[in-house]
Amino acid sequence: MTLLGVFLIVFIGGPLVFLGLVRGEPSRRSLRRLVLLAFLCAVAGVGIRYGVAQYWGENLLASIGGIACIWLGWIAVLAFVAQVLRHAYPGATTQRWSNVLGIVGTTLPWFGLIWASALAA
Repeated sequence: MTLLGVFLIVFIGGPLVFLGLVRGEPSRRSLRRLVLLAFLCAVAGVGIRYGVAQYWGENLLASIGGIACIWLGWIAVLAFVAQVLRHAYPGATTQRWSNVLGIVGTTLPWFGLIWASALAA
């Protein structure tokens, strides 16, 4: 049941967050916001992971919070790259392919989780 919940979050929530972050025209202001979001998420995720390392794996809230921050940072980096590509190469084709590749990229942590679960079993 837990893997089903994570699956739904990753395959529905991740792409929706990505599409929300790349909505609108690429501008310097939106790029700066994406960089700031990615940086803050990475710092928060690493801070949670190593700042309260004694609770990692034991406290569900700390573990999920750290993982969620790192994953949101990953999605922000994907959105940043998509917006940079859209700014450099404006057009419908670039927008379409950056959306497709970004949505697929948000699901990559799922495959890492499944791979790690398979190796641990």
